Amino acid sequence: MKFAIANSMKRAMLLGKDPIFAWALEKMVHPLGYSLEHVFTMSEARIRMRRFQYEMYFLDGLPETEIDFFSQHKDPHSVIIVFEDTSESSSFYACEPSPKGCGVYSLPKECEPPCIVAFLKKLLAHPQVANHRPVG
Repeated sequence: MKFAIANSMKRAMLLGKDPIFAWALEKMVHPLGYSLEHVFTMSEARIRMRRFQYEMYFLDGLPETEIDFFSQHKDPHSVIIVFEDTSESSSFYACEPSPKGCGVYSLPKECEPPCIVAFLKKLLAHPQVANHRPVG
């Protein structure tokens, strides 16, 4: 029975180096129907992207070139959420998502979990995201 539940979940990938953040993010996305796979390197991410289709990518603290790679190689209906460290920036006054175009959104990493979950629920309610449910 546990296997059937795991297969019905949608795939999400986190590319980042912080295992505590990965654990917390997994606790946020699991109730929304997502299985989170945490990878630490671009090499790991590339291998998994060749093998599996992901509906959501979470990128934590990556340079623009690596974010561009995901934008160019993801499924057209997949969403990329970039967590940016804004502790030294005044560009974010609140935990508001910032659209970066082509299914790419930016959130300050300093957002509290309820803010992140609320953003994900709102995003998943959007028809273009909600109607696309990749399998495999």
